[in-house]
Amino acid sequence: MGALSFPETTAMKLLSPKTVFWAVLLAVALKTGPACLHSIYSAITPKAELEARHEDYEELVAAARTAEPEQRAENLERRRRLSLWLQARGVNVEDRGERSMWDEWSDLKEYWTLPLE
Repeated sequence: MGALSFPETTAMKLLSPKTVFWAVLLAVALKTGPACLHSIYSAITPKAELEARHEDYEELVAAARTAEPEQRAENLERRRRLSLWLQARGVNVEDRGERSMWDEWSDLKEYWTLPLE
């Protein structure tokens, strides 16, 4: 008796080792990407600048409590920009609870698309 042979099915073609490799690589990149990018941004940002921007953010939070209504919109926009800058470097200044991988990617995308000052 000869060896059994099975006809190659579409499912077998889709699950080739190459396809599985790229699917796993994509999943790992999506999951670990934000943390890797936070680390890179944090590593290339001088500690003094990071601390100064964090202090600026805290000052804006304190100023918002007593700001006039006309100043609140500007304060809120500056806080949002600083918050995104800090979050891109792994510093969470806003307590937003449990965040998904997609929230992290969304914050990075928003940071990358901010107009330059």
